[in-house]
Amino acid sequence: MFRAKPFILFVMLIARCSFSASDGVSSIELIKEDRLSSQEEEYAYGAKSPSARVAAFLRIADKKIDLVRHAKKQNPPSSLADVLKGYLAALQGAALSVSWGKELGEDMKRQSESIAKLTRKHFIILGRLSETATDEDRGVILGIQQSISKTDQFSQVR
Repeated sequence: MFRAKPFILFVMLIARCSFSASDGVSSIELIKEDRLSSQEEEYAYGAKSPSARVAAFLRIADKKIDLVRHAKKQNPPSSLADVLKGYLAALQGAALSVSWGKELGEDMKRQSESIAKLTRKHFIILGRLSETATDEDRGVILGIQQSISKTDQFSQVR
């Protein structure tokens, strides 16, 4: 059974999303549908230890950002929301896996630092992508940036 801490992290991540001032696109809309695919879920939950699960979730999140970066250079997707679907869920899964490891008495400092470094890297990449993004995609990017900037892991590397 989960303690309150992981659940509170989830609620905070969801509750801190707000409307993008630039175009009215709601990042809440992205979050409502922000689920991992069944293949991604199988991959992440196939990892049996907390450390391995953190790594799996971070690989999923990183792959999504790489897809966006490469797609923007070669063949832009119709919507970034489709490509980034599950991104915040992957970060949430990584954070919950850290909490799970801590509850088991494992030292999860390295995994927490990995989450912080990766989210910082992604925040910068998304910022660069937003400069040339459409208004709709910019709203999605800003919603994600707002969500990850409010997490404890992100604030560790500022």
